[in-house]
This record gives sequence, C-alpha cells and structure tokens, in this order.
Amino acid sequence: MSTMRVVDLRGAPRERGRQHGETLRAEIGALHEAFVGLTAAPEDGTPALDTAAMIAYAREHAPYIQAATPDLFDEIAGIAEGAAVPLDTILTLTCVAEIRRLQIPAVRNALWSARGCTLFAVQGGAGSDPAVYVGQTYDIEPLWTPILFRIAADGRAPAQLVVGHPGILAAFGLNAAGIAFVASAILVRDQRAGLPAPILGRLILAERRLGAAAEAVTAARRTVGIHYVIAAPFGVIDLETSATRHAIAYVQDPVFTCANHIRSPDLRDLDLGTWGHGTVVREGRLRQLLADGGATPQVDRLRACLADHADAPLGICGHTAPGLSTCESRAAMIAHPASATLWVCDGTPCAHPFKAFSLVREGTRPAAVRAVP
Repeated sequence: MSTMRVVDLRGAPRERGRQHGETLRAEIGALHEAFVGLTAAPEDGTPALDTAAMIAYAREHAPYIQAATPDLFDEIAGIAEGAAVPLDTILTLTCVAEIRRLQIPAVRNALWSARGCTLFAVQGGAGSDPAVYVGQTYDIEPLWTPILFRIAADGRAPAQLVVGHPGILAAFGLNAAGIAFVASAILVRDQRAGLPAPILGRLILAERRLGAAAEAVTAARRTVGIHYVIAAPFGVIDLETSATRHAIAYVQDPVFTCANHIRSPDLRDLDLGTWGHGTVVREGRLRQLLADGGATPQVDRLRACLADHADAPLGICGHTAPGLSTCESRAAMIAHPASATLWVCDGTPCAHPFKAFSLVREGTRPAAVRAVP
C-alpha cells in the first residue's frame, strides 16, 4: 500500500517553485503529457480539445494571477524553471479545472456526470479539544498523482500542509493558524478567465482568520464553479461559488455534507444539471453515516465513513467502472484545525492507510493527536 509522497518547500516564492519543479521534474512532464492526451482523445466520446486552444486559454489567466497575487505567479514561474519546461506547461496544469469546463455545456458531460468529490464537516463536543473536523474524498482520474506539500511559513503566510499535484499548487489543505479547506466541483453556466482554483486554494491557506479565508474567495475574480467548506477550530463556513456569484453561510448543524450538485437556491439557475442523482446519494449517505456517532474514536469513525461503498461503484469511496465512471477516489483527507493536523491517504480510502501530519499551531504548543494505523 502506498503512502502519499511528501515534498518540503521553503524560502521565497520563486525558490519554493524551483524546489517544487526540480524535485518533481519527471512527474510534471508525465502529468502534462497525460492531461494533454486525455483532452485530445477523451474516453467518453465527447469532442477533443485542441492543444493550442488549451494553451491560449490558460494564458488568458496569467495577467489576473500576476496582478492579484504576484508571489504565487512567481512560484508558478519557479516551478517552470525548476522543471525545465515552458511557463505555458505550468499554466495549463494550473488551469486544469478551467480547461476541463472549457466547452461547457458540451464539455465531457458523460465523464463529469458519474461522480466527484464528497465533502463533510462535523462539529460539537465540549472540553479542551474542539471537535471541528472537515474532510473529503478526492475523485479524479487515476492519472492524477496527489502530492503533499509541506510549505514553511514566510513573511506573510503561515506554514501549510497542502495536497496538490506535480506542477499544481493546491487542491485542499490546512495551515498552522488552524484554517482548513476542502472543495468539490459544481458545474455552472458562467465561466471566465481569472484566478484558477489552485490559486484560490493557496489564498485561503495564506489567511489566519476564518472570515478572511472566506473573503479570499468571495473577493477574487473566480473562474468556475466550486463548493468550498472552510473551517477554523471554532466553526465552519459553507461557501458555494460560481465565476460571478456566491452563497455563503455559517454552518450551525453538527453534521454538514455536500457533493457536486448546487444546493443554494440563489445559484440554482446556473446549474447545468449534468451530474445525475449520484451526487445526491453520496451527500445524503455521508450525512447518514456521520449522524450515527457511536463509540468509535472520531478520526477512525470519519475514516470509515469515507470508505463507505453504498451505491458502489459510485459511492462515497468511488472506483472506476467501465461505462459508468473514469474516475476514482484518488485520495482522501481529514483535517482537525484545533491541532493543525491533517490525515491523508494516497488512493481509495477503503484500501489505503491514512497518515497523520501535524504543524505546530501558531501561538500554541505542539498538540497531541490520535494516531491512525
């Protein structure tokens, strides 16, 4: 059984990028080639995407990244330098979510309709250990190799544990201030060039307050539809976004779950309706499991919920299936913001071990956390 590869990054943004690119040079080249091949010859029979058009579209995002967050643009440029590839290669990987939706509504409806990520937040309890946890399955084609980046604190941002890919800054993660986020795709009618999803993920993790982390998303020029769940040690924000609109709420319930359909009435007119009903099943099934607290220690119980196979092969823990889905739960995450601890598994949570990684919480002593076998 594999465990997720860990890459340590430190220093100024350009230097962090070079470390990333040099360490993962071969993997970046292989992933870019595989992604181009996937879009040029999709398995689901939808129209191919022209490579030149992909590059041109990715380039449209560059001025927005450079203007809004020049440090992250420097990091992207550093990745390209370290990997010895054109900047266009890293921009294309950075814009994966945007490129995959480029031909909406024609874009890969069959591929997208089967499954996607499933998110949760649980909160409650008493005492000195606030029981706020967030987590998710991470559902995507098997070619996407998750990498855990341990990013040292710099002059502005706290230390971070970030799950991304070779050449890609972030998919989800947690920082030493106790801010964590998880995210799932939603398909909406509005799309534009702006700040791609990995940029927004890193902007969230640069913040030390829950409100500021949400504002990093709502104030940004967004590109596509993403459902965020953002947590701090004391509470959780539900943030559903399209390129041009958003719906935000402070989560009051002990258990919150979501998947890939649009939940907010304020955004439903933007819903492309291409996911099918499996997303409703996964959201409801995960809520059902989490509501049954039982006596199992918290992290072990959460791990078991993410490994559930009800409605297989398209359940919470998803697997590829000919004619049904080209995706699987490629990774999973559980985060405990109060202890700045992240549990991740490299592969389907039913068959791969979770490993715990902790940061020293800013302003506290290192926290003790439960070990996960």
